[in-house]
Amino acid sequence: MSGLPFAGKSTLARAIATAQNRTVIEIDRLIDPAAIPAGERVPDRLWIAAYRRGEASLRAELASGRQVVYDAVTFRWVQREKLRRLAREFGQDVLVVQVTTPLAANLARQRANAVRPTRPSVDEETFEMVRSRFEPPRPGEWAVDYDGTEPVDAWLDRVGATLLATGGATGEPG
Repeated sequence: MSGLPFAGKSTLARAIATAQNRTVIEIDRLIDPAAIPAGERVPDRLWIAAYRRGEASLRAELASGRQVVYDAVTFRWVQREKLRRLAREFGQDVLVVQVTTPLAANLARQRANAVRPTRPSVDEETFEMVRSRFEPPRPGEWAVDYDGTEPVDAWLDRVGATLLATGGATGEPG
């Protein structure tokens, strides 16, 4: 999965995993909420640790022959390339699912999460850094787009054959 924070990547990742009978690895769920200082953003060390655990889980899943949806921001090409290399070690392909929800929707979800958290928070500075440095898939990257306006079930019906064609990993690690 690739997209800005609060784009709907996790919702889409779970839907893909269910529809395609794949394992989903959600980086956000690998962060222990108790380790986050009250009222503060997630420290970088916790994000780094979550990505390392996620990549270790991804490696284990691919090694056992399972197909995976890897749910993370992965806003840079180098992050996606890291997954491609890992997938190739196991003879797997990678399909980038880019979630391009309108920015206003992302920001509204970010504000709502600040009031009633459903996932780790992303402060405005970090959100802006990701937004300003975001690198969409390049020519040559196998990618599909979900713009957040189509019902997820309809999108899955439309792109399901492409998703099934992947030999293992859907999404990108950080």
